[in-house]
Amino acid sequence: MIEGEDVTVSPRTALTLALVFHELTTNAAKYGALSAAGGRVEARWRIVRGQSHGPFMWIEWREQGGPPVTVPTRQGFGSRFIEGSVAAELQGTARLHFDAEGLRCTMEIPLDTVVPDAELEGGWS
Repeated sequence: MIEGEDVTVSPRTALTLALVFHELTTNAAKYGALSAAGGRVEARWRIVRGQSHGPFMWIEWREQGGPPVTVPTRQGFGSRFIEGSVAAELQGTARLHFDAEGLRCTMEIPLDTVVPDAELEGGWS
């Protein structure tokens, strides 16, 4: 399932998120929900306003129905890539939650980083 409001993102945001979702999808196909017949992935996002630190885009990736998840003993390339890319390229945060029922990744990205400047002038904040 994919669910979220329409948002026009900047080219930089589109590229970074495409790479992050590619990494999440690859991992899900190899080890997670997409490696099992009944597994599924949900992706959703929304714009959050009214916070003390300004509006941001909240994104969640949630896997269900795959093999049981265990917390890794070391941080691998994928985890470092996801967390580092969102932080360095988008000035946001990405957190991986190793829930027993499936991997969950949440991201918070400042809205002024996500949308092109012209869109911000149109009343996003």
